[in-house]
Amino acid sequence: MRVTVGGKELKAAISWGSKGVNRNAGDSSSSAQTIMELEGSTLTVKSFDGRRFFSASAPISGLSSTENASVRVFGPHLSAAVNVLTDEPVTLDIQDSEVIVILPRSQFSIARSSLKAPKFPDTPDVIGSIPVADLRKAATRAATTALSGDGLPIPALGAVCFDFSPEKRTVRLEATDRITLLVRDIEYVPEADAAHQILLIPSGSVKSLLAGMGDEGDVTLRANDMFFGIEGDNFAGYVGLESVEPVAYEKLMAMELDKRFTFDRLALIAAIRNVTTMSTQNTEVYFHIEEGSLEVSDKPMKSKVDIDISSDGEGGIPEGETYVIKFNPAALNPALAAAVTPVLSMSFIAETKPVVFRETGVNGVDDKTLFNMVMPLR
Repeated sequence: MRVTVGGKELKAAISWGSKGVNRNAGDSSSSAQTIMELEGSTLTVKSFDGRRFFSASAPISGLSSTENASVRVFGPHLSAAVNVLTDEPVTLDIQDSEVIVILPRSQFSIARSSLKAPKFPDTPDVIGSIPVADLRKAATRAATTALSGDGLPIPALGAVCFDFSPEKRTVRLEATDRITLLVRDIEYVPEADAAHQILLIPSGSVKSLLAGMGDEGDVTLRANDMFFGIEGDNFAGYVGLESVEPVAYEKLMAMELDKRFTFDRLALIAAIRNVTTMSTQNTEVYFHIEEGSLEVSDKPMKSKVDIDISSDGEGGIPEGETYVIKFNPAALNPALAAAVTPVLSMSFIAETKPVVFRETGVNGVDDKTLFNMVMPLR
């Protein structure tokens, strides 16, 4: 059996469809296998390691209406093929013991596996659709904020909480590493019968879903009690959920913050970068705040950058008072980068209490869809 497929399309299908391979398992484990299904005018590549299920398709030519095949190969071997594929058409020669990949000027073979194919999970129910660019932007920031790794004292620290509210037509993403808290609301279109759901997804799984995803069009969201998934025109990915209760942040979001000012986001990012680059002690930065002025410095006060601030609107910095707040730049920079508006507001109660950053519109009013809290250093 021979089929022809575009090199670019084949690379994309392999890259996405083999994400669910358990790469820590040897070739004797079914969870390390990749399945290639050929039927009609479509090649589907899919894999499942027990927690993650990915599939992707590519158009092919050469099969008759009565021909089809399901081919199992060792996942890492198929993934390695991406490194030699070009955008030129590729011929796949499916034989009894191997798959021969024929390129315009060379060829190689991948051994078929005799292992039983893993049992793939049922496709979760549709819960709505969302612009992929919005999801990608918010979820990437949230996954970066959450801790990563196994054995965390609180499993929710290493996960992103997705709160789907059909009534509000919003998805709230929440993530924290105990130093920074990110809460972001994005709009989605729920299914007519969709129910309110709160899903806790490991940060590594969120990153797996986002890696290689485009930025155009809408994607379908699916979920059940065990899996959350994103589905596009020619790809799908589903990841397992954490079985712990999410952390409630409502009290933090509702706390009273009596001191507030606005500033140019890029100016502050540049000031922090200048100070930490010039300083030999770049593990902390100091904000010296007074009415109309914010000075960013390192501890020895050898490197200092001033930026203008405004106290118009709610809150403000009392005249004659000065506050010094110490931050870890590694926690502060992602909080500033999570926003997209040119102007942000910074609100706080005291020098050692949580500091909240929000996006601010041209009218000086804070946008409530972003809540980014950073704990100062003591």
